[in-house]
Amino acid sequence: MKKPVVFLDFQGTLVGEGLDDIRSFEFYPFAIEAIKLLNTNDILAIGITNQSHISKGEFTMEEYEDKLQRLKKEL
Repeated sequence: MKKPVVFLDFQGTLVGEGLDDIRSFEFYPFAIEAIKLLNTNDILAIGITNQSHISKGEFTMEEYEDKLQRLKKEL
């Protein structure tokens, strides 16, 4: 059985200001409730992000993973 999926961009959609990197991300007030609403309606919510700052050496993959885990806990 197929399940509907929605891809949600982190930057400027769920968190951040669009140009920031993940270290400064905080969920917008509506974001957590919107994700819960999708899940309640049996729609899989997948967060996506392009973190070019990692390849530029501005922060590490470990820092990214740590912040991602904190965001997941908020959900």
